[in-house]
Amino acid sequence: MIKNIKLFVADIDGTLVNEAREMMPLTRAVLNDLHCRGILMGIASGRPVGPHLYEQKDAMAGEF
Repeated sequence: MIKNIKLFVADIDGTLVNEAREMMPLTRAVLNDLHCRGILMGIASGRPVGPHLYEQKDAMAGEF
C-alpha cells in the first residue's frame, strides 16, 4: 500500500460512478475512509473549463 497519501484525484464517469451514474457502496466506503483519514479529494475531467470557472478563480484570488 502507498503510504503518506495526501491527495486523491479521480474522474467521475466510469471511475467513481457507473453508467447509471450510481456510486457503488464499496466506492462510497473507500471515499469516506479517505476523507476520515484527512486525505484531500479532487475531481479530474477531460471536459473543457467553462468561463464561469475562470470568473470564480478571479473572484477568489488572494483567499488562499
